[in-house]
Amino acid sequence: MKKCFILFSLLIMCMLSYAQTPLVDITFDAGGPVNNGQFDQPMTAFDASYTSSRYNPIKRTYMGCTSRDSRGFYYMFYNADDALGQAFSTAATWELLFRLDAQICNTYSNGSDTSNGTGKIFSCQESGGWSMYAHPGYGIRFQYVTNNHTITAQPNFKLETGKFYHVVVTVDWASKHLNMYINGERLVTDLALDDSEYKAPNIGTSRRQTNMWWCLGGDPSSSDEPTRAANSTQTSFVNARIYGTALTEDKVKELYNTDDVKYYTEPVVTNKNQIILDALFNADGAEDVSNFSKGTTQCLTEMGSVMTEYNETQKRYQTVSDKTVGNYFRRDYWYDPLITSELSESFAYEVYAKSNSAAPSAYLSPLSAQQSGGLGFEITTDGAVKFNPNVYAYHASTSSLVSNPAHVATEAGTLTTSWTHYVVSFDRKAGKSSIYINGALAASKNLTDEDMLTFCYAPYQWFAVAGDTRSSDVTCDYPFDGNISIARVWDKGLTATDAAELCNQAKSTSRTVTIGASGYAAVCMPFPTEIPAGLKAYTVSAISDTEVTLALLASPGNVIAYGTPVILAGEAGTYTLSAKDTRAVKVITATNNLLEGTFIDMNIAAGDAFTLASNGTLTAEVANVKATGAYLPTSGTGTRTLKIEGTAASTTYTQLSTNITGKVTCSGVGVKDVVVSDGFVVTTTDEDGKYAFYSEKKNGYVFITLPSGYEIYENYKTTAGEKIFTPFWQPLKYSKGKTEEHNFKLRVKNTDNHYMLVGADTHISTEASKTQFYKYFISAVQKEAENAGATPIYSTILGDLTCNYHWYRYDFYPSTFYSLMETDGYPFKLFPVMGNHDHDSKVDDGLNSDFDASAKYRTTFGPNYYSYNLGKVHYVVLDDTYFLNTHTPGKTYSYATGEQDYYNYVDDYQLEWLKKDLQYVDKNTPIIIGAHIPVYGISQSTFQATNNLTNGGNNCTVALSEIVKDFKTVHIVTGHTHYNYHVHPTAYPNIHENNVAAVCAIWWASEPLSGRHNTRDGAPGGYELFTVKGTDISWQYHSLEADNNSQFHAVDMNPVKEAYKTDPIIAGITEYCKNGSADWSATRKDYSTIEDNCLLLNVYNYDIDWKIEVTENGKKLPAVRGSYEDPVHYMCYDYPQYKKNKTISRDSRSGLTTHIFKIQCATPDADVDIKVTDPFGNVYKETIHRPMVWDATIMGHNETILTGADKAFKAGEKASVYVKDGAICIEATTSGVAQIVGVDGKVLSRNLSAGHNTINLPQSGVYIVTANGQTTKVFVK
Repeated sequence: MKKCFILFSLLIMCMLSYAQTPLVDITFDAGGPVNNGQFDQPMTAFDASYTSSRYNPIKRTYMGCTSRDSRGFYYMFYNADDALGQAFSTAATWELLFRLDAQICNTYSNGSDTSNGTGKIFSCQESGGWSMYAHPGYGIRFQYVTNNHTITAQPNFKLETGKFYHVVVTVDWASKHLNMYINGERLVTDLALDDSEYKAPNIGTSRRQTNMWWCLGGDPSSSDEPTRAANSTQTSFVNARIYGTALTEDKVKELYNTDDVKYYTEPVVTNKNQIILDALFNADGAEDVSNFSKGTTQCLTEMGSVMTEYNETQKRYQTVSDKTVGNYFRRDYWYDPLITSELSESFAYEVYAKSNSAAPSAYLSPLSAQQSGGLGFEITTDGAVKFNPNVYAYHASTSSLVSNPAHVATEAGTLTTSWTHYVVSFDRKAGKSSIYINGALAASKNLTDEDMLTFCYAPYQWFAVAGDTRSSDVTCDYPFDGNISIARVWDKGLTATDAAELCNQAKSTSRTVTIGASGYAAVCMPFPTEIPAGLKAYTVSAISDTEVTLALLASPGNVIAYGTPVILAGEAGTYTLSAKDTRAVKVITATNNLLEGTFIDMNIAAGDAFTLASNGTLTAEVANVKATGAYLPTSGTGTRTLKIEGTAASTTYTQLSTNITGKVTCSGVGVKDVVVSDGFVVTTTDEDGKYAFYSEKKNGYVFITLPSGYEIYENYKTTAGEKIFTPFWQPLKYSKGKTEEHNFKLRVKNTDNHYMLVGADTHISTEASKTQFYKYFISAVQKEAENAGATPIYSTILGDLTCNYHWYRYDFYPSTFYSLMETDGYPFKLFPVMGNHDHDSKVDDGLNSDFDASAKYRTTFGPNYYSYNLGKVHYVVLDDTYFLNTHTPGKTYSYATGEQDYYNYVDDYQLEWLKKDLQYVDKNTPIIIGAHIPVYGISQSTFQATNNLTNGGNNCTVALSEIVKDFKTVHIVTGHTHYNYHVHPTAYPNIHENNVAAVCAIWWASEPLSGRHNTRDGAPGGYELFTVKGTDISWQYHSLEADNNSQFHAVDMNPVKEAYKTDPIIAGITEYCKNGSADWSATRKDYSTIEDNCLLLNVYNYDIDWKIEVTENGKKLPAVRGSYEDPVHYMCYDYPQYKKNKTISRDSRSGLTTHIFKIQCATPDADVDIKVTDPFGNVYKETIHRPMVWDATIMGHNETILTGADKAFKAGEKASVYVKDGAICIEATTSGVAQIVGVDGKVLSRNLSAGHNTINLPQSGVYIVTANGQTTKVFVK
């Protein structure tokens, strides 16, 4: 009986769990809405031109955005008798997380859109049905129609534009009650339903029965098929769900009280300095130095080419803007709930600018964000200054919306050609819209609290500096004509006092500060500041219950960066702080500084921050911080004494016992023994899945080691499958003095058998590299996904995902790489590795250079060292680049502040973490370690392993090997060299290192020259594919040049030898290498003296347990391993590059490699049969037909030999060339002529007709086919 009761209880629990699983669960990916719910119907964008999926680089998810055009909505079909239709008439819950971007909406009538005030957000109402909508006068409502009544839930809650809301409505016909919740609170309680029943809407092919639809962003019309929506709203959706049950209040609160929801509805103000955007111009363009950009992936992007120059008078850089619509700076803000909610309340623009004309020929905007709504600031052709915060105000007396009551303008002729300080301010709570010019009020207008901003359609929600927002991703409206040296967006309305203070700062290059008897002052200067004699500048590095620790930042004569909050220490007196020309001096930037600063007076509530008191302590009893002051933004009471690092403490430091806690669960149940770390501390979860530890919070994140048998639970999908980067980590929110909670959800996943795709060095930056990246790599891995079947594939890229020196040149940052992978449709989970080119090239050198340079990577991809388990394999990722970025005084750098130099080095922090991590791993578990720089090199003479991590006076190769020496199998995979090689260090026989050639080959440089994607060692660019079956691991190199994964090629050296003797281009290359800045000739091969009748065989992925068999006329020939340059790469890069530019790059030219074998043949023209067998029994064969042709024309356009395989047709090419039934087949889109070159060098010409062409050839062999501009190498048998 007891067993029956338990089974019955479990059945009831399962039924409840199933009922609480959404029928409809709408999230968004790059392609639009995705339904993850049980109800198997897609949601569709009616017209993709008027909806948009926007990627949030902070949350790493997409939002769906609708415009208020009647074509801008999403819809889903359903029938009255299916699960969704039944839910509407029995019991249902509607859940929505969204932001209303405009009060005004559009309705479609008589063939056109007209403005309307009632916007439908989530709706299925047409003479029946249900609807959630926003009314500008009455607020949000939910209507549910029965046969007798329209039941309206109206909680007297007004939606404010720009703010996110979590709204839940439940309807239950069993209890006949309707409830409505907003942000977790029940605002409509048990609203009674009547005695009739739900009335289906009057839509669909059989009205109220089949093919009905519901909408996001509008309301269905009464037509048989979706045409236009009524009452279309401009809305941004995070998700939308419909459940087939009425959720309880506790369940609704549970849905709301999650970090993922509250991130949007209760955004945390992590700084109080009140600047959303602070454009600091520099020699390379500009960067956003506001606290809103710190710690995020967001940046100020240069569009086109904005010229900048140094202003000697102002001691800062300025733009040189010339009215070009493509040259401006852009800062997106649409996805950030904190910014849009702040803008909704109040904001201000501040600009210091000089126009080239007092009567411009067209409107000008120095800083603006206006496009059919938004926040406009413009100067007219008659010289008036206009401020256009687009607002719609609802007038209850007339029940109507009034447009733009906040627009304000000065008189014509206000504009001059002198430097002018502008402040335009919108403050809904204070009831003012104002313009200040040179610190004085020039125009204003009174507002009401009902005057809500109308934001632009989400894709146009970005700030333009030197222009105005436009419905384009490449151009702006109203480009500025003149110079701009200050451009800021404030998250508050500025007053007359603020405007006067900021104007004074803009026109000044110095400021006095008084050090009182205590010996301290807290300041934040709006310019790069030289520390005067007698003072030192300190940051705050830590705070306890009794004291604040000061860290020395700068001494007299040092220059600290613009806007750096510091505490100055020195003798009592008055000092002058002056702006310093930073072009010829090193500027010190602060890291891990807990202080913040303000350029204007600001009020802070007592207990929210500490400020410097006259007695030299920090006090929480604060009322005001003066302009250019600094403060410590942390909660607390009482006072704290100051302690300089390295001096005796005035009191005992009290540390929290734990400051990071959390839980790891799977289906709501805690998971035991999951490893959790901050990169220093390593701990595990308890029986309930809980963990807790104290962290110094240096790295800024917490992560778990993904346990075997699980993967991270993510409740959304992308077109590529699921989210690319596994969120096994979470960024920390607070300093170490405050406790925070971080929870992780898992789901069961058997990964005992899996593939691991190992690539290296993608080096994406330019548009050309993006094109090749998609052409070669993305298309190849998508085929891998198709071929894998049910076996999961995971992936890693072994560093150099980007090119750091191109971050600031092409605006391609780590976050841009992330977005590109999403957009291109990368199909696998990616576990990234950090490389030397993933470090920020604009950090200062010094003790913190490596940590500072990894900040952008860490905030985008997460930890730079970590571990995870897949099946029975333990994977480890290490960062073995220690970035120095040495600055040479007086030297200028392009898009960098130093040499971008580095050590091959694994720091002690990582090694100590690794020891702790491996304590939880069985010694028989296979370990795969991924790093960027090779741990072991390879000798070109003995082919033995050499220690490679030896910079900085340390032998990290040995230190790392010692840590893992007791494990049975350790496989290291690395990149960096753009070569393939394998080594087995004799001192550590359990270690095998596989250095993998680059995905980018040689920085994507060979294809534009030769049509070949070829690495320095002659192998095609590619990646390694590991096959894992339990503890058995095998691998194979996959080429990006061909579909057959060929593993070798051979070159007939007779024509190579002749060319080295006679070709003037080769002679020029040889001479260039001798006379270059360094003598390269010692490492170059001279093939003019090589033996006659020999072949060079390049086995791309060769290891000591491979087998090579070669025969000529049935006689076996030895293959002798040596150190050679590959002649194929020579013709792919060196030859065409020198021929074109009379230079070659040392980093891209042919290099000596250790997987080439010399085969001495007896004759110059006999066929040679080659058979290569890898360690796993895979056999690769090819017959080499001699004599072979070797010249720039042919070898420069080859593709990997297709041994009898058909060449896949690629859409958009003029012809497809392939081999079938012993003939060359050409599919041509136009008529023309095909030229076919055989191994004997003879050229055959054949006329082509549009369509299919078959060309029979007299003999087997290799042929080069050129048809309609496409050149392909084929093998005909």
